[in-house]
Amino acid sequence: MTKLRTAIADLLTQWFQYYNSLASTSRLLNANESDVPKWYTADLKLLKEQYLHERESGQANYTDTRNKYVKAIRKAKRIFVRNSVSNSNDGVWKVLKSHKPTDWDSIMHTSGYSNRSDLAEGFANHFKDKISGLHSTPNPSPIFEKLHPKFSGTPSWDIVPCTREDVARAIDKLKPSKSSGPDLISNRLIKELKFEAIDAITYTFNRSINEGIFPNIWKSSKVQPIYKKGGRNKISNYRPVCLFSNLGKLLEAVIQDQITPHIEKCLPDNIFGYRPNRGTQDAISYLLDKIHNYRADGFYVAAVAFDASSAFDIISHEVILKSLAICGSGNRFLKWSESFLKGCSNFVELDGVASKPWSLVTGSSQGRRLSPVYYNVGTMSPAILAKNSDFAGYADDEMNVVYAKSIEDCNKKIMLIVRDRIAWYKQMGLALNLAKTELIGFGFTPDCIVIDKLTIPPSQNITYLGVCIQSNLRWDSHINTLCNKLRSSANRIRVEGRHFGIMDRKKLFSGWCLGQIYSNGLIFLSSATQSELNSIQTAMNSGVRAIFSLPRYGHVEVSALRSKLLLPSIQTIRSRIMALEAWKRFSSQVDSQAAIGPITRGRKNKNIPLPDQKGHRGKMFNNMLVKAWNTLPLEIKNQEGKAGAKREIKKMYAV
Repeated sequence: MTKLRTAIADLLTQWFQYYNSLASTSRLLNANESDVPKWYTADLKLLKEQYLHERESGQANYTDTRNKYVKAIRKAKRIFVRNSVSNSNDGVWKVLKSHKPTDWDSIMHTSGYSNRSDLAEGFANHFKDKISGLHSTPNPSPIFEKLHPKFSGTPSWDIVPCTREDVARAIDKLKPSKSSGPDLISNRLIKELKFEAIDAITYTFNRSINEGIFPNIWKSSKVQPIYKKGGRNKISNYRPVCLFSNLGKLLEAVIQDQITPHIEKCLPDNIFGYRPNRGTQDAISYLLDKIHNYRADGFYVAAVAFDASSAFDIISHEVILKSLAICGSGNRFLKWSESFLKGCSNFVELDGVASKPWSLVTGSSQGRRLSPVYYNVGTMSPAILAKNSDFAGYADDEMNVVYAKSIEDCNKKIMLIVRDRIAWYKQMGLALNLAKTELIGFGFTPDCIVIDKLTIPPSQNITYLGVCIQSNLRWDSHINTLCNKLRSSANRIRVEGRHFGIMDRKKLFSGWCLGQIYSNGLIFLSSATQSELNSIQTAMNSGVRAIFSLPRYGHVEVSALRSKLLLPSIQTIRSRIMALEAWKRFSSQVDSQAAIGPITRGRKNKNIPLPDQKGHRGKMFNNMLVKAWNTLPLEIKNQEGKAGAKREIKKMYAV
């Protein structure tokens, strides 16, 4: 019976593979083709020969020919690159990504491997050994005993067969990428054959759902080593990226649409990773509001950051399944999840050369659509059961905020939370990454903490989710780092975009410069001083100069150039970010409030009374955003969707 179930998925996969083979193209290559660049024309070759002849014959004007040749080379490169950009669907990004592949032969010889197959085995052994070295037997019973009462009234739910429309909607959401798993079926192929295959896909998915079996053919993962940092010739400096079957991930997407509403009701608000309408910015603002609030009340505050090593790869299947049962999952989804998690395998592939596969006995199957969902459910216990701290979690990164009226009591609470978290990691079978465990105090300097004979001293600043948080709650360190990154990006525009036109370099500026400012922009821009905003603007101006290929120094009306390209200033960016965040937080809140009492002018305009703006309370995001909300016109406040509000806010703060 099991063979019959998996055979249906096998036939569907083979059908797609057949059409994929028909769509494959081949190209004849000339074995004697030289390495001459495509932009190097016959005219350039003649000009070079003329220049060399004049130089060898001792003619005085050979330098003029040389300069003419160099100028012609630059022009040919520029024309070729700009034509490549115009002919590419992805524009500048496609041209920039056309880099050379990883030199596996160099790594092979440096690492002492005789052939590509041995190198693939070396990567496979490294990835396997890392997980096996971190894994330990979990004992989660004490955790679940405490969790059960918290979910005593949770209604049960389960997955149900999908419809043709469900599958069509999931296919429409796929990105038309060409990457594929071991079965060589890409998202682009699935989208191209949507109408021909949708009935077969729906039937296969429903067999999987009804019988609680995830097809074995979609459980294998192709692992590609991706460089992290350090020497490129060391295997240890690469991380694994798992590519599973896209058909299997399509089934996951259908399942995810069904379970997300139920899972969201169970997960607490202080878990932020991989959840709808939540991100790193929300996690950091939540933490900082807690810190400012406690400091305003006169408490000493400290924060302890913990990180789990390869947590997605070593979390126990038993923990995930028991957590799902506590959340009210029915037997069908539990059986399906067990089949989904167990029996998976990985193999490393280097340009067509594969290692031997190895089995996965733990983990939430990193690289699959449901992996973050399973991880969030499996690790939700500290967010729910936290007693001695305020917890905020984002995937495997967590921060714990403790506070007390005295320094002595605050240090005691720090030791309590460290003890509790170490016990939790051991009970869950996870490995605590001591190198990323950090401690910071606000209003005082905490005592050092000791974990496994390793002393961790307090820091003056720690980086959490990409933001540098200082003990004085200022942003000069983060902004200095940001300004350096912006100047580095400007230099990158000059180098990598030297052959592009102005509008193409503007795209690089938007991606490399503006992208860094908008990332967690609310956190540091909302309370940045005018001097700090000026520093960011100056760093941004270096990018504007790079767009126009202007000198790095010297007087230039940069604001006029910025306006010409409709690029926002840092003040405009700050206003847009705060206005949009204010709309997100208060639009539904204000609408849900009943109108009690007389209709004043402020209430008619949906204004909110200003909270305390002094000291630490004035730096709390909710309090700062009230002011931004009250400045919005009623037309924007009445917008029903985020897209409409964003469009109107952009018009309001137009360049």
